[in-house]
Amino acid sequence: MGTLLVLAMIHLLSLMSPGPDVLLVLRQSIRRDAFHALLCAFGITLGIASHLVLMYTGVSFLIVHAPLVYDIVVVLGAFWLFYLGFYAIFLSKVAAINAEQKTFGSYKSSLLQGYLNNALNPKAFIYFTSVVAPFMRQNGQHFFFVFIVLVSISLLWFLSLACLLRFPRAQRIISVFGGYIEKVFGIILVLLAFFVLMRVLWR
Repeated sequence: MGTLLVLAMIHLLSLMSPGPDVLLVLRQSIRRDAFHALLCAFGITLGIASHLVLMYTGVSFLIVHAPLVYDIVVVLGAFWLFYLGFYAIFLSKVAAINAEQKTFGSYKSSLLQGYLNNALNPKAFIYFTSVVAPFMRQNGQHFFFVFIVLVSISLLWFLSLACLLRFPRAQRIISVFGGYIEKVFGIILVLLAFFVLMRVLWR
């Protein structure tokens, strides 16, 4: 139980570190309503659950250690980040108009965005194969318990983040600085996408 608690703490810290998932939930809270942000959180958690299943079945290990396959996943992830960043920078005015008119897009799109954002993150493949899998092997942890604990922590963290961003005080800050935050969010994602592609091309 103690070793599982250590793994849970490591996982929570990795979730809390600023990254594409946190930024996406922030953006959903800026431009859409609470339910869209919650669905995005569910989508991210489904992506984490998928990574755990891929890790357990050995698929993640094959992807990480097959250069061509891994490069394809990395490039797909980079293009996804670039798409999100481009949209945030150049199409935020359209999103703002939609927000004012309460036309937020489909719930399915928010769920899918959250899922793809995590599932196509190449760092997630490395994290689960290099941190979670060795930890399970060394400490004899059963996959079922690890799956339940890590998925539950992920869901609680992202749901809590989505709810916190809907508090009146947070919404007042977002209403003033939301446009700037979204553009910074977009620039960060574009830079991340560029950095990831450069690592593939110049490796």
